[in-house]
Amino acid sequence: MKYFIVTDIEGTSGVLDAPHWIYEHSQYKDKAIRLMTLELNAVIEGIYEADPDAEVTAVDGHGSGAIDTELLDERALYLNMRGLKRPFGLTADYDAAMWVGQHARAGAKFAHLAHTGSFNVVYKKINDYISSEFGDVALCAEELGVPVIFGGGDEAFGEEMHELVPGAVTVAVKRGLQENDGAGLTTEQYENYNVASIHIHPNKARALLKEGAYNAVMKLKTEGKESFKMVNAPKAPYAVTMKFRGNEDILEARDDTSVIKALNAPAKWIKSE
Repeated sequence: MKYFIVTDIEGTSGVLDAPHWIYEHSQYKDKAIRLMTLELNAVIEGIYEADPDAEVTAVDGHGSGAIDTELLDERALYLNMRGLKRPFGLTADYDAAMWVGQHARAGAKFAHLAHTGSFNVVYKKINDYISSEFGDVALCAEELGVPVIFGGGDEAFGEEMHELVPGAVTVAVKRGLQENDGAGLTTEQYENYNVASIHIHPNKARALLKEGAYNAVMKLKTEGKESFKMVNAPKAPYAVTMKFRGNEDILEARDDTSVIKALNAPAKWIKSE
């Protein structure tokens, strides 16, 4: 079977804040990439233990990069998604979609480094569903008929995944400590707001991620796609709206039939109600 693994970096155990860890010139960016790649490798190991004939594609989903291609498990294909539209190379040919190193949506409570695309976003919605970097691709996967089976990241991200896919297997490698959504903060303030967090040791995180990925693949093989049925997903027609910090207007894109087309449609500014 073919597996599509979306990676990010903020949901990795040991990645502590934005300024020092996640940007191209951050002091600890190389370390963050190493930690992320090792978590990814743990997921890949779990997949291959459950499915020795697997074909795995690892998607580098972080803006300034999150995968060390030399350190990456050599059995996996590396996909550089830059320049691609959503869902970033995912097609109906894949048998499962998975996530690792993922953070929660903007405004999530008790999350670590939560944001949606950037720390400048207050929210992104698809109809009434509050979407996220995960949510966008997950809904595309649903439209393509690809089950969402596994997610590793912070605890709030796991809760977000279960809202959409109750049967998905999740692994939490850390949890945030801020109890408010930070809605009234500036971009700079919000970037440094949900930093307080508790992490498990990276070695333990990798062991749990390997086990979780193994369990997810075995569940897919034994119970089938229906065990990962998506709930509460928005229905057509689709309106994608985004609100940004310090801006009262809303950016909106629409499509009557396809969430993929809506996510990639030209957007226009509308007045906030």
